[in-house]
Amino acid sequence: MRVFLNTYLTLALLGVLGTGIVTSLLALKTGVQLRDQLLSSASETYVNDRALSELQVYLDRYERVIFGAYFEQLHPDQFRATADELHEQVSIEMKQLQRQLANMDAVSQLDSLLQTYFVTAGIIITELGQSPINHLAVQYRLQQMLQLEIKMHPVMAEISDFFDRFELNASTAHDHEISRLTILTVALSMIVLVVFSLLGWLLYLLIVKHSKIRMLQAFPEYNPHPVMSLTEDGQVAYANPASYQLLNVLKMPPQNVSALLPKNLTSLLEEIKNSDPPHRDWFGALGYRQFQYRVHYLSSPPQLHVYMEDVTEQERIKNELVYRASHDPVTRLYNRFQLYEDLQNNNRHGISYLLLIQFHGYDDVLSSHGQNHVDMVSSEIAERMNTLTTDYRVLRAGYRWADEVFGMTVLSTDQDSLLELMEKIHHRLARPYGLGELEFLMRVRIASTVITDNDRAGSLISRCQTALRLSQDQKTIFYHPAMGEAYERQRMLEKGLETALERDELYLCFQPQISLSTGLIVGAEALLRWQHPGLGNVPPDEFISVAEATGMIIPIGDWVLRQACEFWGELKQQGIIDQAVVAVNLSAGQFRHTGLVNMIREIVSTTGMPYDQLELEITESHLMHDLDASVEIMKRLQELGVALAIDDFGTGYSSLSTLNGFPLDKLKIDRSFVVGIPGNRSNETLVEAIIQMAHALNLKIITEGVETKVQVEWLKKHGSNEIQGYYFSKPLPRDEFVAFIKQGQIL
Repeated sequence: MRVFLNTYLTLALLGVLGTGIVTSLLALKTGVQLRDQLLSSASETYVNDRALSELQVYLDRYERVIFGAYFEQLHPDQFRATADELHEQVSIEMKQLQRQLANMDAVSQLDSLLQTYFVTAGIIITELGQSPINHLAVQYRLQQMLQLEIKMHPVMAEISDFFDRFELNASTAHDHEISRLTILTVALSMIVLVVFSLLGWLLYLLIVKHSKIRMLQAFPEYNPHPVMSLTEDGQVAYANPASYQLLNVLKMPPQNVSALLPKNLTSLLEEIKNSDPPHRDWFGALGYRQFQYRVHYLSSPPQLHVYMEDVTEQERIKNELVYRASHDPVTRLYNRFQLYEDLQNNNRHGISYLLLIQFHGYDDVLSSHGQNHVDMVSSEIAERMNTLTTDYRVLRAGYRWADEVFGMTVLSTDQDSLLELMEKIHHRLARPYGLGELEFLMRVRIASTVITDNDRAGSLISRCQTALRLSQDQKTIFYHPAMGEAYERQRMLEKGLETALERDELYLCFQPQISLSTGLIVGAEALLRWQHPGLGNVPPDEFISVAEATGMIIPIGDWVLRQACEFWGELKQQGIIDQAVVAVNLSAGQFRHTGLVNMIREIVSTTGMPYDQLELEITESHLMHDLDASVEIMKRLQELGVALAIDDFGTGYSSLSTLNGFPLDKLKIDRSFVVGIPGNRSNETLVEAIIQMAHALNLKIITEGVETKVQVEWLKKHGSNEIQGYYFSKPLPRDEFVAFIKQGQIL
């Protein structure tokens, strides 16, 4: 029995020992598995968290490359390789997140935002390769990049929260499994040996502690930005190497890591703990640097993770971009977008009037001296406008609406004071612009409109633009509703002129020209008329200016020239006229057209019109645009045998001495000088001087606008060769003109 008992006890002891060993081995194996699970969970959390952090780092670097390239005016070849490398790094980190979180909506949303972000960046890189660079388009795309980045922040925060919850859930599940294993191990070990249970429990504690320490130490060590772990009361429990490097850069005590944290950290931590979700972002300053802080609260074990990022350069670039988005790059005045914004918020700003100021003369400066001088003139305009806003407090701000159009807003004032102020502004802005030895004279027109509570920015701008279009020679003009009707009429004329030739709405009248020496008809001026189907007979003074502004004057002018020559050729063949000439006005566009001479040659050859019976009238302002080119064109016309006359002399800015250099045959005195003759001594003196000096230059004189017999006698006495006006005949349609010619001598 003893042997049996000994054997039994030995077997029992061996069984107990075996069971204990097996149980211990089982506990050891299970602990190792649990440790592996913990390490795997920690590793997975670390990999994902690292991927998200690295993605943010590469994305920030990519943003700095794109923004830096734009503001440093780099060509894409200088930074494309860096940008592509960062793009590839972001894609790698994104793929890591997609592998681990394939079904997470936030990851898909982040991937979509990143694709749009890099498409926008690609457009910017393409724009930077253009010459010249479209700065407004690039600035708009840069703003889109910033908006996309702002949209990414909450998505990344959601993914980060998921990691935190995943870590928390994994920790809770592991705790539950460990507790269950502990109870089982203790129960079995009590049967065998308490020591084994205690050893297994101690082994478990060591494994868990070791795994958590490794997890805590692994993820922040290589982060280039400061990362800290805080206790619940805000004490620094851990700081990564980047935190100490930042202390060194800021010249702070090397061990005082808490100096990097905000002064009001305690209150902020309480807010974070009580918020849902428990994290918060905010900005702070350390010296001259700006930092973004991100704090995440973990309840198990209780701790706070603090992430810092230096955003000084990003903030500087954003501020610069905001400034450029609202200011003109040349003049530093507010731009058209800011004008829209201020007009939309006129109640907040207290503005009551809008002024649009148009400068004429930019084209001359550009063609003569180049873009650099144009920018210098624009800058001088801006300086004068800034001085005006200083001198007159009712002027709130200056804007650049377009290349040649500037704007100003006016605070509350009465209309009489506004008109007086507009005169002062015009006087200041219309003075010559001197740049070194050069001096430029800009023609200035100012339009204004009142601003009411219901006005939208677009309608205010449109009203001022309408007033400018209708201002003609007025220096200042105030918009009133009737201008809208006038503008609509002008729009109807513009649209009607496009089809007037096709619909045979245009026709010619001819006003006779009489020789004062013989009393015979020596010619006629071909005058264009328009019978509009809806507006009736439109005055030439009204539709000719519209034709010139729209460019229709060139085809219409060509039609007039061909019709006049055809009609005159028919009269010549029928023997109705002998040596009389037909005078046709040339528009500025026709006169400068390279095919003018060939066109006249072709018309004359097909209509049977003699060259020497065609007279072309050219307005003096057309000649002064480019003197050398004008002289060359006139010489070529005279070589054909065509007579040349200068029309409306005295209304422009040329002089008789200047005309001496032009190959002219005739000079036409404008009707405005005939008014009051005889009797108006000023007009008499001027007309006498013109006639005498023109004869000295071997030019014939024709005077238009003659309406009375005493004017005929006075002009005949003082040397005018020919006259034209209502005293003899109004402009006549073709049939009536033929009948008038057949009357013969009329003086």
